[in-house]
Parts: sequence; structure tokens; C-alpha cells
Amino acid sequence: MNKADLVDVLMRNLGTDRRQATAVVESVLDTIVRTVHSGDSVTIAGFGVFEQRRRAPRVARNPRTGETVRVKPTSVPAFRPGARFKAVIAGEERLAAEGPAVKRSLSAQTARKAAEKGVAKKAVAKKAVKKAPAKKTVQVPVAKKLVKKASVKKIAKQSRAGKVAAKKGSR
Repeated sequence: MNKADLVDVLMRNLGTDRRQATAVVESVLDTIVRTVHSGDSVTIAGFGVFEQRRRAPRVARNPRTGETVRVKPTSVPAFRPGARFKAVIAGEERLAAEGPAVKRSLSAQTARKAAEKGVAKKAVAKKAVKKAPAKKTVQVPVAKKLVKKASVKKIAKQSRAGKVAAKKGSR
């Protein structure tokens, strides 16, 4: 599909004339190009992200002569497809017979809202946890260290006693 085919599909779907459909396509493309050129990204939920990627300076080789050539740093446009778009193309999700092919699903919206609520609840819970049991967590490792040190000392005493008894018996 090229731009003219896209304009034809928009004409049919929107019920407009060719001039308006062409203006819509041109406007969308112009907005994406200008936004990415300015260094920002264009995110279309359920579809993907148009962004600018920076390429570092590097050393390349001229394939004809084998001579090394320095390549200046540059920026290139890039597109990252969204999860729903990838799923539809991979065949993991079915494409709707009518309506938008890729849209933000209700489950994604509710999941996001639930995640936001969960984050808020976790933040409140973390504050409560951080204030109250801080002393307990400090005391527990200290108690373990004392127990470990005591057991190490006992083992050392026992091993010394065994060595002393062995020396006395061997003389």
C-alpha cells in the first residue's frame, strides 16, 4: 500500500472527498516528521512509537579499497511497534472484522488503572512498613551475629580441647 492507496481507504472509511483525505494523511505525516525531527517521540497507543535514534561516530571500511573511513555521528528515524500491533502480526491476537485493527483494549486500560491504584497502595504500605519494623530488622541481624559468634567460639574451644587431649595422649 502506498500513500495514494491510503488516501483511497480513508476516503471510503470517512466518507470524504479525495482532497480532505489527502490533507489528513499529509497532516499526520508532517506532524510525525516534525515532532521526531525536534527530538521528541510520537507515541500512538496500541500501534507504536516513532522516535529519533542517535548513532555514535565510528570507523567503517570502504569495501572497494579497504581503506578505513570515519563516519560522523548521525540521527536516524526509528519505529518501535506496540505490543498489540506485534501480537496481531504474529498471529497471537485475532484481527477484528470491523472497527479499528489496533486499539487500546479495555483490559489494558483497566490494568493500567489497577496498577496505578496498586502503586498508590504499595507506596502507603511501604511508608508504614519503613517506619515501624526498622528497629526489628536492625535487631535481628545483630542477634544472628551474636549466635554465630558464640557458636564459632564454642567450636574453637572444642577443637582446642581435642588438640590438647591428643597432644597429652601422644607424649
